[in-house]
Amino acid sequence: MSKPPAINGFFLIDKPAGPTSHDIVARVRRLLRQALGSKLQVPKIGHTGTLDPAATGLLIITVGAATRLAEYTRPWPKTYRARFTLGAGSDTDDAAGTLQYQSDAVPERAAVIAALDACRGPQQQVPPAYAAIKFRGRKLYELARQGIPAPRLPRLVTIYTLTLKDYTYPQVEVEVSVSAGTYIRSLARDLGEDLNTGAYLANLRRTAIGPFDLNEVIHPDEMSAEILFTGLRPPAQLVQRLTRCTLPRANVAQFITGQAVQGRDPLLETPPGPVAVFDPHHTLVGIGRYDASSTLHPEKVFPPPAPPGE
Repeated sequence: MSKPPAINGFFLIDKPAGPTSHDIVARVRRLLRQALGSKLQVPKIGHTGTLDPAATGLLIITVGAATRLAEYTRPWPKTYRARFTLGAGSDTDDAAGTLQYQSDAVPERAAVIAALDACRGPQQQVPPAYAAIKFRGRKLYELARQGIPAPRLPRLVTIYTLTLKDYTYPQVEVEVSVSAGTYIRSLARDLGEDLNTGAYLANLRRTAIGPFDLNEVIHPDEMSAEILFTGLRPPAQLVQRLTRCTLPRANVAQFITGQAVQGRDPLLETPPGPVAVFDPHHTLVGIGRYDASSTLHPEKVFPPPAPPGE
C-alpha cells in the first residue's frame, strides 16, 4: 500500500486581532486533522515568530519538516505599520494596559520627525515589563501581573528603517523595519520619552517578514483544508537566503543518511555558515555545514518521500 504524501511546507496567514498566534496554529492543526482523517498523524505545526493578540498581519505557519527551518528566518527583517498615541504612557506600553496621563503638550511635526530619526540604527532596547522574556525561568509578564519586580536587561536590536506616514496629534503613524527581538511597544515608549509626552502603541500590523509580504496570504475567516493545501509553500523558500549547493545523485543518499560528503560544490567558495543542500531535481534534502577541509557535514536532513507502492 502506498504511503500518503508527507505534508511539509508553510502557510502565509493574515492574523486578525484577537486570537493568539497559538490559536492560529491550533486552527490549522484542526483543519489538517479533519482533512487527513483519524488514521493519519497530523504533522508537527509551528510558527516562525509570534504576534501579540491585538496585533494583525503576517504570520508564517510551518508544517512538518519545515518546522525545523524556522531558525533560518530569524535574521530576516520584519516590517510593521504602527500607530502610536502621544500624551500618555501605559504599564504594558500598549493600549491593553493601564494608561497614565503624562502631558498635553503638542509636539511640532519637525520634533516628531527628529525623534524618529534618532531611533534608527543599532541600539540597546529595554523590553516592556509585560513581555515573554524569561527571568529565572519565569516570563516577565507573569511576574509583572503578580507585582514581582524583575530586571529588564537591554538587548541589542536594530531599527533598519523608520518612516513617518502620518501625524495628526495625538496619533503618530509609522512604517518600521526591524531586526528580530525588537519590541515595537518599546519603540513607542522611547519615542514618548524623547518627546517628553509619553506614548504607547495603539495599533500594530505586520506587513512583511523577509521576502514575504501580505500578497497571497490566507485569511483565517476563509480558511479551509482545501485552501490550506492550495496555499502550502515549499520548505526551500524558508532557506532562500542561505548559500545553496547541489549534490550529485550519488552523494545525496550519503548525505541524507547522516554521512559527511567530501568536496564542495565547485561553483561555491567554502561558506562559513549553514548551507541549503539540494538534490539534482532541486529538492531540499537538508542543511549542512562545510569544515575547513571542504567536507560537508549534515546538520539536518530531509529524506525524500518514499515512491508510490512502498
